[in-house]
Amino acid sequence: MANTYMLDLRYQPENEGSAIDRLNHLVELLSENGYEVSNSSLFDDGARVSLLISSDQAGRHELKLLKLASDTGSIGRFSCRKAEPQEPHESADAIRVTHV
Repeated sequence: MANTYMLDLRYQPENEGSAIDRLNHLVELLSENGYEVSNSSLFDDGARVSLLISSDQAGRHELKLLKLASDTGSIGRFSCRKAEPQEPHESADAIRVTHV
Protein backbone atom coordinates (compact mmCIF):
# COMPACT_ATOMS: atom_id res chain seq x y z
CA MET A 1 0.00 0.00 0.00
CA ALA A 2 1.37 3.40 -0.96
CA ASN A 3 2.11 6.14 1.54
CA THR A 4 0.64 9.38 0.20
CA TYR A 5 1.64 12.82 1.47
CA MET A 6 0.69 16.44 0.82
CA LEU A 7 3.92 18.42 0.91
CA ASP A 8 3.72 22.22 1.29
CA LEU A 9 6.77 24.43 1.59
CA ARG A 10 7.63 28.09 1.37
CA TYR A 11 11.04 29.04 0.04
CA GLN A 12 13.11 31.92 1.34
CA PRO A 13 13.70 34.52 -1.41
CA GLU A 14 16.86 33.88 -3.42
CA ASN A 15 18.46 35.85 -6.22
CA GLU A 16 19.68 32.79 -8.10
CA GLY A 17 17.34 30.51 -10.05
CA SER A 18 13.62 30.73 -10.60
CA ALA A 19 10.87 29.13 -8.55
CA ILE A 20 9.96 26.81 -11.40
CA ASP A 21 13.58 25.61 -11.52
CA ARG A 22 13.45 24.80 -7.78
CA LEU A 23 10.14 22.94 -8.24
CA ASN A 24 11.51 20.95 -11.19
CA HIS A 25 14.65 20.10 -9.19
CA LEU A 26 12.50 18.96 -6.25
CA VAL A 27 10.36 16.74 -8.51
CA GLU A 28 13.55 15.22 -9.97
CA LEU A 29 14.98 14.54 -6.49
CA LEU A 30 11.73 12.98 -5.32
CA SER A 31 11.57 10.75 -8.40
CA GLU A 32 15.19 9.65 -7.98
CA ASN A 33 14.44 8.68 -4.36
CA GLY A 34 11.42 6.48 -5.09
CA TYR A 35 8.56 8.99 -4.83
CA GLU A 36 5.86 9.54 -7.42
CA VAL A 37 4.61 13.12 -7.80
CA SER A 38 0.98 13.12 -8.90
CA ASN A 39 0.32 16.86 -8.58
CA SER A 40 2.38 20.01 -8.07
CA SER A 41 1.54 23.71 -7.81
CA LEU A 42 3.30 27.06 -7.40
CA PHE A 43 1.67 29.87 -5.40
CA ASP A 44 2.55 33.41 -4.29
CA ASP A 45 4.84 34.17 -7.23
CA GLY A 46 6.60 30.86 -6.71
CA ALA A 47 7.43 31.30 -3.04
CA ARG A 48 5.08 28.47 -2.02
CA VAL A 49 5.11 24.98 -3.52
CA SER A 50 2.55 22.25 -2.98
CA LEU A 51 2.97 18.63 -4.09
CA LEU A 52 0.96 15.42 -3.74
CA ILE A 53 3.43 12.54 -3.58
CA SER A 54 3.35 8.83 -2.88
CA SER A 55 5.80 6.03 -2.19
CA ASP A 56 5.55 2.26 -1.84
CA GLN A 57 8.43 2.31 0.67
CA ALA A 58 7.44 1.38 4.23
CA GLY A 59 8.01 3.67 7.19
CA ARG A 60 7.77 7.37 7.90
CA HIS A 61 9.02 9.78 5.29
CA GLU A 62 8.78 13.26 6.82
CA LEU A 63 12.48 13.79 7.62
CA LYS A 64 13.63 12.38 4.29
CA LEU A 65 11.20 14.69 2.49
CA LEU A 66 12.45 17.68 4.49
CA LYS A 67 16.05 16.81 3.54
CA LEU A 68 15.18 16.49 -0.15
CA ALA A 69 13.24 19.78 -0.12
CA SER A 70 16.07 21.64 1.62
CA ASP A 71 18.46 20.47 -1.10
CA THR A 72 16.51 22.65 -3.57
CA GLY A 73 16.77 25.97 -1.69
CA SER A 74 16.38 27.68 1.68
CA ILE A 75 13.10 26.59 3.27
CA GLY A 76 11.15 29.07 5.39
CA ARG A 77 8.22 26.77 6.18
CA PHE A 78 7.72 23.03 5.70
CA SER A 79 4.52 21.04 6.12
CA CYS A 80 4.09 17.33 5.42
CA ARG A 81 0.69 15.74 5.97
CA LYS A 82 -0.38 12.18 5.38
CA ALA A 83 -3.11 12.00 2.73
CA GLU A 84 -5.59 9.13 2.71
CA PRO A 85 -8.30 8.16 0.21
CA GLN A 86 -11.82 9.38 1.08
CA GLU A 87 -14.53 7.10 2.44
CA PRO A 88 -16.19 4.85 -0.20
CA HIS A 89 -19.38 6.96 -0.27
CA GLU A 90 -17.34 9.99 -1.36
CA SER A 91 -15.64 10.51 -4.69
CA ALA A 92 -13.11 7.81 -5.54
CA ASP A 93 -10.68 10.46 -6.80
CA ALA A 94 -10.84 12.57 -3.63
CA ILE A 95 -7.98 12.66 -1.11
CA ARG A 96 -8.34 13.40 2.61
CA VAL A 97 -5.37 15.17 4.22
CA THR A 98 -4.60 14.54 7.88
CA HIS A 99 -1.84 16.10 9.98
CA VAL A 100 1.01 13.86 11.15
